[in-house]
Amino acid sequence: MFGLHETAHGSSYVPPNILVHLSQPHKKGTLYVSPRKAAPPNLAKSDGGNLDVPKLDAPKPAQAAASPNSLPVKIFFAATALALAVSTCTGLIMGWKYARRKSVVLLTLAAGVVVPAILLLV
Repeated sequence: MFGLHETAHGSSYVPPNILVHLSQPHKKGTLYVSPRKAAPPNLAKSDGGNLDVPKLDAPKPAQAAASPNSLPVKIFFAATALALAVSTCTGLIMGWKYARRKSVVLLTLAAGVVVPAILLLV
């Protein structure tokens, strides 16, 4: 929401590691943070084309490690979302069934839908 887990271009802010790792399931659906690619060094060319300067050999890319399977994490979060939806529906049914004044239940439900919608638009 506030972007505390990301660095901005041109900023010296470095997010805490814990925020980066905790935001990863919400962003990518995995618990593993991929390593950042190193920026290539800037080689300034001289006007005369100095041939005495040895060329830098580019580092050989290491073999890519097998990426971890993110399916278990995705299944876990899908089950969590389903459980949250079922418990919400159960609470609504119980509130409607056992309420003496059903208008209070309807007003509360309407407020729970309208107020967040208004906050999103603001």
